[in-house]
Amino acid sequence: MAQLICPLCGRLVALSIFDPSNFELDICSVVQTGLGRGRGFSVSDPVSVLGDKQITGLISDRCYKILEMIEGKPIPTSKEVSKHNTEISRLEELFLHWMSETLKLRRARKKDEDEMAGMEDHITYWKNETLNLRKAQKKDESELGGMEDELRYWKRLARARAWFMSTF
Repeated sequence: MAQLICPLCGRLVALSIFDPSNFELDICSVVQTGLGRGRGFSVSDPVSVLGDKQITGLISDRCYKILEMIEGKPIPTSKEVSKHNTEISRLEELFLHWMSETLKLRRARKKDEDEMAGMEDHITYWKNETLNLRKAQKKDESELGGMEDELRYWKRLARARAWFMSTF
């Protein structure tokens, strides 16, 4: 018959009756009192000692070592977990800060892009206006050039008339 030795307390248990699901999830203490030679012992009612830091600390330390043995790797203690949780909280706050800054920068960039788009529309408008003014100026210049020719013609005609009138 095979038996198991409990790694926590060292008690021998027959493998055929070993069933941890039947064990109570409490740490209890009992007091045994001797009834005299050959009369046996009296056992008091079990009392929970879960609140006793001295006892639960010893059991907790042993359970960590047993779990490390079963898992094959170190298991962090509650102090280490607390330290890591503090670091995680700090990093989460830092991450949220940088996410907030990133969103602010994106909003500012979007605003700048919108302003630039408005400026581009404004520049396009004035560029078109300038082209239209240049076309109008060229048209006016060509019309003015035709008017200058006509003005020269009338001046010549006026001089010729004046000469013609002066000769008579």
